[in-house]
Amino acid sequence: MPKISYTDVYNVFPSFFETNLNEKSGAESIFENLGKIFEFDDAFIYFANPESLQLKFSFNEYQTYATDITFPFNPRQKKLIFSEDNYITDYNHQIIKMLKLEEPKRQYLIVKLIIRSTVFGIIVLSKKDGAPYNADDLAALKTCACMISYVIKDIFYRLIKIL
Repeated sequence: MPKISYTDVYNVFPSFFETNLNEKSGAESIFENLGKIFEFDDAFIYFANPESLQLKFSFNEYQTYATDITFPFNPRQKKLIFSEDNYITDYNHQIIKMLKLEEPKRQYLIVKLIIRSTVFGIIVLSKKDGAPYNADDLAALKTCACMISYVIKDIFYRLIKIL
């Protein structure tokens, strides 16, 4: 269950639309808002292309991950990434192994970033302690991912108009 009440969760949602990823603090704002709703130690946003995932933004409590690292995937992992499923999982999941995030006793939420039925990335939240993630967490993160997807889409749309 999210760490705040459902009413408070709904009050946080509009703040995602105030995010400006063109500013240096934009990604920090996304992670700050996610932190109001979910318990996590690490959080990542990856963009997908047909052959790999690329780490674009990260919040890390315990480790440092460089952005723009590319993680190629095999056909099975590709199917998992581009399917409509979202996951509550542990360190043994194929996507977690591919991203080299596997750490025993850690829990993960993996949610797709989708616009108009097209998966263009994933959000991964991770924590070591506390109550296990559950279906309520997954549903709330999926809703957050929808809003974050549109924030990202708007940035790309503005960039295309400039070019």
